[in-house]
Amino acid sequence: MTKETLLEWGLAEEQADRVMEGLNGSFVTKSRFNEINAELKQAREAVAEKDTRLEELERAAGEAEALKNQIAGLQAANDAKEQEHAAELKAARINNAVEVALLSAGAKNNMAVKALLNDFIAKAELAEDGTVKGLEEEVKGLAEAGDTAFLFHSAAEKRFQGARAAEKGGPGREGEMTLARFHQLSPGERYDFSVNHPEEYKQLYGGKESWQM
Repeated sequence: MTKETLLEWGLAEEQADRVMEGLNGSFVTKSRFNEINAELKQAREAVAEKDTRLEELERAAGEAEALKNQIAGLQAANDAKEQEHAAELKAARINNAVEVALLSAGAKNNMAVKALLNDFIAKAELAEDGTVKGLEEEVKGLAEAGDTAFLFHSAAEKRFQGARAAEKGGPGREGEMTLARFHQLSPGERYDFSVNHPEEYKQLYGGKESWQM
């Protein structure tokens, strides 16, 4: 819009000046106004779309973080379960090894001897071959110590442990103590047998308690 255009429209010069002064250069044509409106609408739509995408990203990020935390929690629980299983397996192997060691050492009561091994068992470690480090030495120490040796069978007791006496003069089953086998023992071994297995000893001699060296 120009002053000349206003004059052409029939306005006086003074009127044209006032109009131009009132417009102060801000007049736009209808087409330009529509164009500006369209651009503004597009800009608002673009801003709204960006806001929507931002909200979606924030929501996705929150969901991703929640999923990440859930996965981390499941992984931690799985690791704890594996450690628990490994500890149970280790404890079972150590316990079995202790039982075998006590049986081999001739323990009279495994439960009683194991009570003395509680501290050792709690700290026990498995060797690469599956054995328990230091177990043999620990059990041997108990079997030989003056205050705990009574919890283990002596060499003579272990030799006759589980043997059954056969009838006098009878052939007997394998592993049974017969009169003939008894007479093959040394005097010391006969004495140990008579003391540690009095009932079986009596059966060898038909219920009599006397024995011959």
